[in-house]
Amino acid sequence: MNSNPAIKTQLLTAILTGALLLMPAVCVVAQDVKKPLDNSDVVEMTKAGLPESTIILAIQKGPSQFDTSPQALIQLKSQGVSATVLDAMIRAGSPPASPVQTTGPVRRTNPLDPLSPTTVVVPATTGVTFVDGETRLSMKYSSPEMRTNSMLGAVVNPFHKSRIRTALNGNHAQLRTKNTSPLFEVGIVADANPADLVAIVKLQPKSDTREIETGRGSITGVSSGFRKEDILPISIEEIPGLATQSQKVYRVKLINPLRPGEYALVHGSAAYYDFGVDGN
Repeated sequence: MNSNPAIKTQLLTAILTGALLLMPAVCVVAQDVKKPLDNSDVVEMTKAGLPESTIILAIQKGPSQFDTSPQALIQLKSQGVSATVLDAMIRAGSPPASPVQTTGPVRRTNPLDPLSPTTVVVPATTGVTFVDGETRLSMKYSSPEMRTNSMLGAVVNPFHKSRIRTALNGNHAQLRTKNTSPLFEVGIVADANPADLVAIVKLQPKSDTREIETGRGSITGVSSGFRKEDILPISIEEIPGLATQSQKVYRVKLINPLRPGEYALVHGSAAYYDFGVDGN
């Protein structure tokens, strides 16, 4: 082995130089791996003409930090982001659904349960369960479209208001009931306030949609949210004995009986669990 000090010095210098040259690249790669996708990344990919499947795959594979508030979703749609990609963003921002139990229905003592004086059925999975007497159905949610009337009116009339509406496909829900006071059981993240995430609203049937106003805008400002007259009064109570480390299960009750019409339980402002009430 060569023990020439000069050669050792040159070799050590070369190794250190190479390491220093690689450090910036390593740092950049590390930053790219750690940086989560956000709304601006999705907009850039959309404007670059990437296919929906590619954008959705990037959302599913990488860490993300999306803003899926109603205002942000409206802005994303106006920038060309498709409804399919918006759905993928919403799913990426939702906590993974973990089973409440895995071995079939479990009954536990619960004297407060109105369905039975002594027992309660543990829902098989998180989500929303529709309870109609003895019937229990796991509801499926819809991701509605955002619609708005013309903004040109604001140019002609400064006091013109542009109204943003949320629209569900079809003029009636497939899930129907004659029960004017159905119950709902909703799985919600343990550290969330359920009153901030759950609402039951009345939908307005049109020829091929059911709609509800979710925003208003004019030159004086923009506001978002449901109108008071469209929100139905409800009570929300935690079902004892069903909480896990990640989620709790709540029972949602209507304060007043429903009239025949089209309705939806809205979870997190984006998932609409729709149902209809038929007259007797």
